[in-house]
Amino acid sequence: MGEDTKEASVLGYSTRWHGFDQEGRTLVTYREATARQQEARWREVSEKVGKRVEEMRTGRGSSRPKGAMNVLEDMIPRDYRSRFDY
Repeated sequence: MGEDTKEASVLGYSTRWHGFDQEGRTLVTYREATARQQEARWREVSEKVGKRVEEMRTGRGSSRPKGAMNVLEDMIPRDYRSRFDY
């Protein structure tokens, strides 16, 4: 899409939004390297949580629902908690 002042590639897309009785247009930009890092972090976190959930299903770990929820909440970084349905 373009380049920043250091000539690094900047990607993006435009989108429309509706709110406050107005329509707006936003340009969302991101850097490819940052997107790759975030994707790798997301894969790492989701795999770790998935393994732990599977362990809990097979009987290892906390058998109490509240205890299991506390363990999972502690494993999930705060900025990802809304992406997990628990």
